[in-house]
Amino acid sequence: MQLVKRYIRIKEGISVFKTHLDFSRTYVGYVLTITKASRKFNLAEIMAIVKEAAPEAELEDDKQQDVRISLKSLECKKFAPMFEALENSNKKLGAGNIGVTVASMKDVYIKYVT
Repeated sequence: MQLVKRYIRIKEGISVFKTHLDFSRTYVGYVLTITKASRKFNLAEIMAIVKEAAPEAELEDDKQQDVRISLKSLECKKFAPMFEALENSNKKLGAGNIGVTVASMKDVYIKYVT
């Protein structure tokens, strides 16, 4: 495994931390948020659909009203079929709104510090 040769720097130019390539891949990427629309929310089936597009995806947070799934991928070629499957099956899965965000290096820093 290869170390990244440079430091991640904040705007002020302060060195925050050195990172390993795997560290940045773990924390930088897409995060899927799905609201729970009913008590029939089927997390196992949702994860199966998600893992077809992002095999290393992991459940990041499971709250009463929604779940956050870290896709652990910067590759988005298979996302369109994943979103279609989730949207077409949302009633059967007990899912409501589906959203995706991209974790930035700022998010990495905040997660690393906390």
